[in-house]
Amino acid sequence: TITGRGKINCEYRISYATGADPRRPTTFGAEQFGLYVNDQWHVNNNLTVTAGLRADKPRFNDTPSFNPIVQTALGFNTATHPAESLVFSPRLGFNWNPGGGTTQQVRGGIGVFAGRAPYVWVSNAYAGTGVEQIALACRTVDGCAVPAFNPDPANQPKLGAAGALSVDLIDPHFKFPRVLRTTLGYDRDLFLGIRGTVEVLYSKTQEDVYYQNLNDKQTGTSPLDGRPTYSRVSSSVVDATFLTNTTKGSEKTATIQLTRPFSNGITLSGDYAHQKALSAFDATSSRAISNWRFQHNMGDIFTAALGTSAFQQKDRISLNGTYDFHTGPFGHTFGLYFNAQSGRPYSLLLGPGLTSLGSLDVNLDTNGSNDLLYVPGGADKVILCPSNTTTAATATNPCGNRTALNSQLLSDYLTFAGINPNKARILNKYESFEPWSRKLDFHYGLTLPIKVMHTEVDFDMLNLMHFISKSDGNVYFVSNQNVTPVNYIGQDPTTGKPIYRENSTTFVTGSTTVRNFGSLTPGRQYSIADLSSRWQARLGFRITY
Repeated sequence: TITGRGKINCEYRISYATGADPRRPTTFGAEQFGLYVNDQWHVNNNLTVTAGLRADKPRFNDTPSFNPIVQTALGFNTATHPAESLVFSPRLGFNWNPGGGTTQQVRGGIGVFAGRAPYVWVSNAYAGTGVEQIALACRTVDGCAVPAFNPDPANQPKLGAAGALSVDLIDPHFKFPRVLRTTLGYDRDLFLGIRGTVEVLYSKTQEDVYYQNLNDKQTGTSPLDGRPTYSRVSSSVVDATFLTNTTKGSEKTATIQLTRPFSNGITLSGDYAHQKALSAFDATSSRAISNWRFQHNMGDIFTAALGTSAFQQKDRISLNGTYDFHTGPFGHTFGLYFNAQSGRPYSLLLGPGLTSLGSLDVNLDTNGSNDLLYVPGGADKVILCPSNTTTAATATNPCGNRTALNSQLLSDYLTFAGINPNKARILNKYESFEPWSRKLDFHYGLTLPIKVMHTEVDFDMLNLMHFISKSDGNVYFVSNQNVTPVNYIGQDPTTGKPIYRENSTTFVTGSTTVRNFGSLTPGRQYSIADLSSRWQARLGFRITY
């Protein structure tokens, strides 16, 4: 039987505010002081250099409340706010016209850049101390008796001493995200009136957000693939999400563009961009617990590992054409805009196993929604069971009370997802990609002969391809950029092979053994984006003074 932290099949959580006003918001005071100076130096008629320096100084006027339970359980002081260090961001740029004139130019720069301060992530540490707002959990994996369901929303069980705290913590040395970025571009007049541009951009992470759970500690390794397994540090705390920094991450983008304006009002342009973006952590939620729980990992939940960023746009092609002309006092603009781009990256996950025996979370961190898939290394290296498997493996039947499926289904699915099924390894995050999308937009603008102001009537048709044919212009996506095709049941006691269960199996009508399709059917991981796959028309009237 499956025992210990593998059993996560039943859980109850409740959050409530303390004090007289349970609806009061979490408030804290914060300020950021900034100063920027720059100077532009015209070295000669062909070369201009710009230098600048930005200085930022954050200040936090309040400190999160102290929770003695967390101090005793984990040795961490919740009364901590981020660092208030002075941060300098130097920048240097240049523009050089070789030989003078406007035929060509070389431009570039390097500098340190930071976006807006992520106060929503910082706010979790003020709201989640377990003092002003209490978040409790009761889980069977921890030996807690989960209360019976109560349909009355006003009288939910508060748990009391039976519940374990869920808290949000922040590193006292936490720094706001920033990157070192450099760019180099070259513009040149080519032949036949064509203007060409080539540009490369490189960014290196200096500071980015990273989450850990301080209530986990490594206590072993998984028999599946050797990834670390974990247990809790303290039974009085269930989750202790910890916001800190990582310096891992980079981005490389290369772009080429061609533009050809004609004297008769026609302008044609096209560009291609390729990006490779790596990150150690992609914070996609405003909540600390969601950022940690849904961050895909290869097993080690404490060490930042580089992988494809969730925000990478691998390839994009754009082709545009516009035509401006007049008929009497009226001005006309026609435009066609075509865009083709590769899909977003997505991850293949390995789900927990048999709920009838207690779900087996492969690294035992009690989260079955963040474990990356282990590829066994071939169809002969794994046993595949249908989703209606409800009993444990026996010496004679690894699928318990069901008939095993053809393991080639997993290999075919991995091949379709761009993964080599014959190389045994734990996948990294976001190794697969959604299908390419293609869209064509149309624009028409009519300028009216009104002298006191600029007046224009606009008509736009978005996704014209889908208007023409319902099979074109569709955008396919993977929900939340992850899919769980199989679950891990355990190891076969006879052969030692891992036993996977298809996450969803649909059988031929009237049969419990003849498979029709399932989560391992190639392409079933995709859905059609409802809004962006529709054609849309827009009529507008614009007045500009």
